[in-house]
Amino acid sequence: MPRFLITAIGFGLALLIGLVLLWPKYQDFTDLRQQIKKKNIELQYREEYFIKINEVSDELVGHESALLKIDSALPQNYSIPALFSFLEVESSRSGLILKEVALESIKNSDQEPEIKTISLEVLLSGSYPSLKDFLSNLENSARLLEVKNLSFSYPEEPEDPFTFQLLIQARSY
Repeated sequence: MPRFLITAIGFGLALLIGLVLLWPKYQDFTDLRQQIKKKNIELQYREEYFIKINEVSDELVGHESALLKIDSALPQNYSIPALFSFLEVESSRSGLILKEVALESIKNSDQEPEIKTISLEVLLSGSYPSLKDFLSNLENSARLLEVKNLSFSYPEEPEDPFTFQLLIQARSY
């Protein structure tokens, strides 16, 4: 057999064996390159996300006073004695006498299960304009308070004050 033919057959076999052995490695290499491209794109999106988060955080620092108002309106842990004290101060500022405060219930909200609703029954004594001032103070306070029910009794003597019974709801986390 001529030398040229043996060389050509040997070269062909070497090329065939090389392709059979190297082709899977080449496929693994291209797959790895595709995965690296995907991870780089994912990393770029995450970097953009964190840049946006930092921008929003810096913007929130400028609105710290508004956030403190929101935090006081819907506190994490609502203190019942602090709420009683608040009602006492507001009633006296309005010219009403706080006769009684009773805790009705503490339950989770139907729409938002993580928000608690605290119901209080408040008994006040005073004049109608004082009641208007009290309700206005409750409405303008930073706390989330809602008057659900209001009833009053007419005094027996004309100079006696009215008696007001309110059902107030407060919310917290």
